[in-house]
Amino acid sequence: MNLDFVKTIKKKWLMILFLLAIICISFSLFLYFNNPYKRELNKLCSNVIAINSSCAKGIKDSIIDSKISLSTLSDNQNKLLSEKNKLDKLTLPDKYKNIQNSLKLALSNNLKLYEQLICILKNTSSKDLSKTLNNLNALYAECNKSYDKCNSLGYKVSLSNNFVIFYKNFVVYTNEVIKLNRDIDMEASQKRDFLNNFEQYVQTFNELKEDLKPAIDRAKAEKRSLNSIVNDVYIKMENFNKLKQDISTISIPASALDIFNSFSNTLNKYNDYISCLSDTLNSDVSGKSAKYDNVYEKYNDMVVEFNQFQQLINNYGQ
Repeated sequence: MNLDFVKTIKKKWLMILFLLAIICISFSLFLYFNNPYKRELNKLCSNVIAINSSCAKGIKDSIIDSKISLSTLSDNQNKLLSEKNKLDKLTLPDKYKNIQNSLKLALSNNLKLYEQLICILKNTSSKDLSKTLNNLNALYAECNKSYDKCNSLGYKVSLSNNFVIFYKNFVVYTNEVIKLNRDIDMEASQKRDFLNNFEQYVQTFNELKEDLKPAIDRAKAEKRSLNSIVNDVYIKMENFNKLKQDISTISIPASALDIFNSFSNTLNKYNDYISCLSDTLNSDVSGKSAKYDNVYEKYNDMVVEFNQFQQLINNYGQ
């Protein structure tokens, strides 16, 4: 056989085989990209990524805008549910059942994640917020795991990079809320303790600040001894000193400092009054000339200060 002819035949066969290979590859790629089942699943995956990515609208500075985030999450939750319903209705050949079931699980986890995010935003004053955040982190990990399974089956789908940034900011926001709630609870507890203690002090002081003018006037009008009133004042002064000592040990919240100062002013004015009253009574009993006008004036000053204190503590307790 002619050698040139053989070479020509070989070249043609090689060209034919090359063309056939190109045709086969092209046909395979055509079938791959024009497979209606695969195309539908890829479209769904793209939609899911876009939905999750839109959560970035809620990002504000280093945390989030809770109002925008709540609106976006609620809207996205409905969109994800719509995608899951589409997936549930798809009738696919058996070889696509694995990815279909994996996507169903991933979307279910995604919806649970959204539900927990929404729950936190709607219940920021909840006492169980720390526990809810732990549950959220577990759901987040499970959601990523289920999407990783879909990726391993050849389908690109995820929570999206934008959602990851949103989620990190959301966790920072939630931790800030937890800290704020803890501070509020602590302040409320201090406030309760302060009011409970002060209720006892005020009750004691109400007994001490008895107006003795009627008793003094009656005794002098009836020309009776003032010794019983002197003894009563002595007892009041002892109880007053004990009250001052007890108050000096109380813990005062920063928000109640003006109340404590007002009560301290009241006690100072009471001290002026009771000391003046004691001196005047002793002078009167010893037969010296005694006038009570200054005593009663100091008593009235104390009453004015006490009324101002009462108004402050009543407002504080509301």
